[in-house]
Amino acid sequence: MGKDAMTNTTDENALRIEIAREVVERKRQELGAHLLAAACYGSVAHHAANRYSDVELILLTDDETPAVEEQFFARGIMVECDRLPLTRILAAARRVDPAWGIEADQHLHHLPIWDPNDAFAQAQATAKSVPDALFVTALERMWWAAWEMRGKFRNAALQGDVASMYYSGWLFARNVALRIALHERRPYESLRTIWQDAAAVSYTHLRAHETGRNL
Repeated sequence: MGKDAMTNTTDENALRIEIAREVVERKRQELGAHLLAAACYGSVAHHAANRYSDVELILLTDDETPAVEEQFFARGIMVECDRLPLTRILAAARRVDPAWGIEADQHLHHLPIWDPNDAFAQAQATAKSVPDALFVTALERMWWAAWEMRGKFRNAALQGDVASMYYSGWLFARNVALRIALHERRPYESLRTIWQDAAAVSYTHLRAHETGRNL
């Protein structure tokens, strides 16, 4: 069963890469010299796409080309195609906000479809050189958000509001996971992996504490 699942995932990922190449070829014809590079991000870039995964594409352009967000279907599969100037992507890669843990992967991990001048390597290098001070500020902001959700959960528990307990509890756990990513300076692949990745970091710290090692 595990082997079949892996084969299916590989096939589904390959299909989405084919779709991405077809879309990028059309965009190259449409935009000409204004298009600088194109790549997949998200599950396709991590070779983890499955039957119901979409294709997440980012097109980098010059500053003369306006930003556009498109959604459409190709071969029955949803495609999210974001077109942004390279300078805007580089500016975004330098930012650290409370949601950095689920946003930064798009700057750090790509599957280039067409990138003649290594634009995505430039974006990755920019994202890796963010000053520590920005993470400290984001951690402080996220602390308040986590504390607020903690209070909402406790109020829901006092009132016996089970639905609100589930909702506020999930938001509290999400905020804590985002704080872990900021503290570790290591983003998650996506919301798909946030719980496993956050738990793995926590267990690593537990083992380090028990053995006296500083990881």
